[in-house]
Amino acid sequence: MANVNGGTIVYGISDEDGTAGALVPITSASADAEILRLGQSLDASIEPRLSGVKFSAVPITAGGFVLAVCVERSFSGPHRVTLNGKSAFYLRAQRHVTEFSYPQLREAFNLRTLAEDRVRAFRADRLARIKSGRTPRRLKAGAQYAIHILPLVSFAQSTKVELSRLSTENRHLLYGRLSSLSCYHNLDGLVWASHLDAEHDHKYVQAFRNGAIESVGFAGALIDNRKILPSTLLAEEFRAALAAQLPVLLSLGVSGPIAVAVTWLSVGDYEFPTTNYHSTRADRDDLEVPEVWADSIDAVTADIDTVARPLLDTLWQCFDVYRCPLYDEQGNWIAR
Repeated sequence: MANVNGGTIVYGISDEDGTAGALVPITSASADAEILRLGQSLDASIEPRLSGVKFSAVPITAGGFVLAVCVERSFSGPHRVTLNGKSAFYLRAQRHVTEFSYPQLREAFNLRTLAEDRVRAFRADRLARIKSGRTPRRLKAGAQYAIHILPLVSFAQSTKVELSRLSTENRHLLYGRLSSLSCYHNLDGLVWASHLDAEHDHKYVQAFRNGAIESVGFAGALIDNRKILPSTLLAEEFRAALAAQLPVLLSLGVSGPIAVAVTWLSVGDYEFPTTNYHSTRADRDDLEVPEVWADSIDAVTADIDTVARPLLDTLWQCFDVYRCPLYDEQGNWIAR
């Protein structure tokens, strides 16, 4: 399953002509012992090792337990199984397990590289649209930031996320400082906007049908007739976007590796305060920071700073500051 689309196997339910039958609880071992045995078996017989496997034991009142094994789609494969002296690459299609054909195996080895290329092409296209003003919402002119959250699975296969759940459940992906809000559907998916005035928004979020998320907002400020990039506020907005949006992706069933990217556009004539008494400018108009990859959306959701800190460090380096001072030496967020 890891070699294809992932899935869940339930042990402790009978198989009746390919469909689930009656409960047949596991009673021959404890849940902990069975999970340990299966985990050791996976580690010993599969290479590269699987990382996206979760075991859930459900106790049965009459005795014993049912064990659910959830397997994520893997992008570190294809994975080879070695058992009883035989090694092969397997895939599960519907209820059947079969070996990869040569064309399938060749495609599987190239899957991650092709998906990563699609991620970068998608981001480049979106940035070009934002830069030229072809956005779903009209933003205030000037410096802008763009945050992209890009699940690898969204670009590796035909993926469609149930965005309608968000509108029917009255949930939104906006973050940070907000004013009046609106939400509407468009060709790409679902859009939320925080309004600045009757004609402009100060930020919007576009959720795409494949699970990708784009957040764009006005990044500048005018203080004493000086164009300023409010560094602390921009960092807080970035972290707030991750904290608001990653859990929603998980709730929609999106999992696996993810790329997070941040870009500051049209900032060449803006000052960036580096201390209370000094500011500097970037050496270019657009700061397109290379994306940071994480192996699991779950892990990033649990600690957003694993991706936020390296991206913010790179942005600060664009202004000749070695690292983002809003983190301490141990990588803990210290801004208030």
